[in-house]
Amino acid sequence: MTETPAQLGGGLKTIKRALYVLETVASAQIPPTTRDVAVALGHNLSSTYNIVNTLVGTGYLSKENNGALRVGTKVALLYGALVRGSDFARMFRHHVDNVSAQSGETVYLSQKIANRVVIQLVREGSHSLRVTGLDVGYSGQEDRRASGKAIMAFLSPQENKAILRALHPEDSNAETDSRYGRLEPALNAVRTAGYAFDDEEFEPGICCVAVPYFNADGTVAGSLAASGPAVRVAALRSAVRDAVQQAATDISRTLNAPPSTQDTA
Repeated sequence: MTETPAQLGGGLKTIKRALYVLETVASAQIPPTTRDVAVALGHNLSSTYNIVNTLVGTGYLSKENNGALRVGTKVALLYGALVRGSDFARMFRHHVDNVSAQSGETVYLSQKIANRVVIQLVREGSHSLRVTGLDVGYSGQEDRRASGKAIMAFLSPQENKAILRALHPEDSNAETDSRYGRLEPALNAVRTAGYAFDDEEFEPGICCVAVPYFNADGTVAGSLAASGPAVRVAALRSAVRDAVQQAATDISRTLNAPPSTQDTA
């Protein structure tokens, strides 16, 4: 994308180019290198390196050892500010707060966005020993997280394979099919139970229960989850699970989901 002076307007060229770089990295199916970004935008390679290094240094991009670029954790601050002011946050925050208050555990409300399960709201638990570290805007490892599996259980095989391809872009189609085959029994179990349980799969010492909520057309919209240390696994499998299920059902009702979908929560 080569800009003319007229297209750039009166704004600072470097700032606009930095935004173009962020957009290019964020929208790439496979993490690009700096050279890939420069070619895609029609920018000078040297100036693109300068922009990328600045964005990496400030946390808005991250660079892997092989030079691949990904969106950095600092972007979550911007996303969090956007979400906090959204109708979505205002509509469902009290459900998140109520479950956290009842259970004392950290509670997450996630939403399916394209091929990702993205945390939209977080309420940290009140226990002295509690789960921290996942912020608004986080996505990834959907095939390991309870929040992800609670949603994937109600998607088609094609949709799930698209999620797996986004998570593991290096896989061939055969490897994606194999990965999905290994995951399918766990997703079947989630559909039967109506909830997903992560027993230290995502993080050693941490357990999580997650329940899906649904749109008015019956499609899965997202999940509500509560996470706590493994020493409280019994409560997470009983009273905490019940609180999460009730809140997820209430969210589905707010979204006018069909009664048949509410039965799974």
